[in-house]
Amino acid sequence: MIYKVMTNHFQNVSYKKHFHSTYSISLILDGECDILIDSKRYGVSKGEIRVINPFELHEITKSSWTHKNLVLDMDFVSKVLGQKVVFKNVIKDKKLAYFLQKREMSLSDTEEFLKLLDKNYSLKDSVLKEPNSSKLQKALCYIKKNVNTQELNVEKVAKYVGFSKYHFIREFKKEMGVTPYQYIHNLKINNAKELLLSSKSASLVAFQCGFADQSHFIKIYKKFYGHTPSKVSNNLLS
Repeated sequence: MIYKVMTNHFQNVSYKKHFHSTYSISLILDGECDILIDSKRYGVSKGEIRVINPFELHEITKSSWTHKNLVLDMDFVSKVLGQKVVFKNVIKDKKLAYFLQKREMSLSDTEEFLKLLDKNYSLKDSVLKEPNSSKLQKALCYIKKNVNTQELNVEKVAKYVGFSKYHFIREFKKEMGVTPYQYIHNLKINNAKELLLSSKSASLVAFQCGFADQSHFIKIYKKFYGHTPSKVSNNLLS
């Protein structure tokens, strides 16, 4: 996937702190989304555009809203713009809204949209959240490679990078804002949601994403998204 456009409606929804490895850009069509992004709270209303950059921690407090959501792959954005970019989180711009209101967005539409977004709303002094420590960078690579296996755990990752378990947990949370345990589960859930959107069953997704069983998968999924995987349809991605 390099980009995907969806229209979604949410009623009294709350999501626990989590992140995506993609850009999530949403035009609010109705209602209001009360969202906390990296410790800053926003009430994003009708006509405004909400941007969540890759790996930005965010949570949503009981909100009801309808949005047109554009999901963009990090590598695609970097290729189009020639660099990694962080965008402003809340934007009001009629020209950008026009693109998102289209029934379909072509590849050329998406590239033009990105260039306009970059020109007016990129944060030049900000960088995508990445750890400074080489050991933590090594840990993230190891986690990404092994995330869909049942054998992956915090102890194994700490040992792989040469930290004691508790020192690793402290350093990881200081850099990433979540514990390695939360980070691993978040990656698993992100992968699971993509598979659910391709119409795979919850039992198969649980197996492919390395959960102990389907009930464990459902429990963890609900912690992140406030609803069970059965609620996911082909147009649901927040």
